[in-house]
This record gives sequence, structure tokens and C-alpha cells, in this order.
Amino acid sequence: MNRDLLALVLYLCGGKVKGITRLNKIVFLLQEEFGLNGYNFSASKYGPWSTKLVDSINELEREGLIRIEEFRDPIYSFMQENPAKIIIASEALMEQGRKVYESYAVKNRILAAEMRRRARSYNSVPITYLLAYVYMKFPCFALNSMIRNKQLLIPSLKRSGTAQLRFGLSDG
Repeated sequence: MNRDLLALVLYLCGGKVKGITRLNKIVFLLQEEFGLNGYNFSASKYGPWSTKLVDSINELEREGLIRIEEFRDPIYSFMQENPAKIIIASEALMEQGRKVYESYAVKNRILAAEMRRRARSYNSVPITYLLAYVYMKFPCFALNSMIRNKQLLIPSLKRSGTAQLRFGLSDG
């Protein structure tokens, strides 16, 4: 398990992430965009997925470092995450995440601030927009997707680049 990476991601997201699917996408994107080490991802029915990350979440819950609350949401039900889960970090895990973040900030404050901005963006946009962004930026992870063709947003995003402008998800 990469406890530091999960602590960092949960810290950057304000201690709460709505959905295991979303958490997988956030960890994947931060690893890819910032060169973080942690989990291996494969193309699943809903984009990049790491079973090791899910195992890590379950382990952190057993250790009392995260709490998982369930909620019902038709979008998450569509993605077979029903009931969906809200992952909530403990104070101890948040403190660990803060320390990891500060170690990045000491090396490069601008890069650390950008990492925080992106994590918050990824955590706040609708999950369908996040998936569209992942599929647009990493099309190889859409190969096995059950919703690739249902993401009507993708062609228009590719043409106009609005995913980057509208949701603050740009590379530069």
C-alpha cells in the first residue's frame, strides 16, 4: 500500500472524496500528470482502475484511518457503484497528507500548488465530466469502457478544448 500517496490525495481533496471510481481517477491523474509513484492502473469498464488502490482503501478503513459512508446516486448506480461510498480521512491521515504535501512544496512550491488545484478540480467536477476528461487525455484507458460511447461530451471536448477551460483541468 502507498499510504503516503493516499494521504496526500485525501489531504489535497479536503479529506473527503465522493466515490471509489472518482478516487481511482484522481490518483491516476495525479500520478500521470505529476510523476507520482504508487499504483498500477488498467483499462476497466469505467476507465483507469487499480484493484490495489481499492485494497488499500479497505485496509485504511480497517486501521481506522478512513471512514466510509454510503450514499445513493443514480450516476454512481449506473457505474455499478451502488451504494456509492464517500471516503473520509481521519485527522491522523490528514496530518500525514499535509506533511507529504509540504515535502513537495519545499522542492517546488508552484508545482505543489498546481497539484492541489488539480486535485480539488477533479474532486469537484461531476464524475461524468471527470471521466470525459480522462478518456480525452488518455484514450487507451477508454478501450474497455462501458460508457465510452455514452460520453457524448467527449467529441465536443476534443474539438473545442472546453474540458480544459471550463473545468480548470489544463496542462499548462
